[in-house]
Amino acid sequence: SAASDVYKRQLVETLMAQGVKMRFAMDLLAALNGRLMSKAFEMVVPGDQQRACLMVMGSEGRGEQILKTDQDNGLILGEHQQWSGCDQDMQRFTRTLLSLGYPPCPGSVMVSNPQWTGPVSRWQQRVQDWAGDPGGKGLLNLTILTDAHAVAGDPGLLELSLIHISEPTRQEA
Repeated sequence: SAASDVYKRQLVETLMAQGVKMRFAMDLLAALNGRLMSKAFEMVVPGDQQRACLMVMGSEGRGEQILKTDQDNGLILGEHQQWSGCDQDMQRFTRTLLSLGYPPCPGSVMVSNPQWTGPVSRWQQRVQDWAGDPGGKGLLNLTILTDAHAVAGDPGLLELSLIHISEPTRQEA
């Protein structure tokens, strides 16, 4: 919202006027954004589904945003987690973030896009598929995902999903 933008701008101006280092201000605002997204997740997502992992990616995942951040986010479900209303809840979550002043990601890297949600095994498969497509959109998607940071739910699901990123791609003999 406009009010939160004004608050963030005033906070940054005050911190800079007092000689606070830019990196500290960025870290503080990243923590604030993460907390806001976590609270929105808790408000929108049914309690029994809050064990899923909400992650932020791109510049927000790296903690490089100062004022405006768009919705670079994704959702990782536990392998056997059943969530029949997931798509509708993620649409509602995206609308909630919009109402809080977080614009949509121009590339649609958001939980409202089913390509950025799914169980751990689907995320692991995506990582392998993207690694096998370095000349196409795969490299871009891997770059976006590499900066992922959990802001709500179970961060262990993110670790499991990214396990193959650091491993070299194996060729079948």
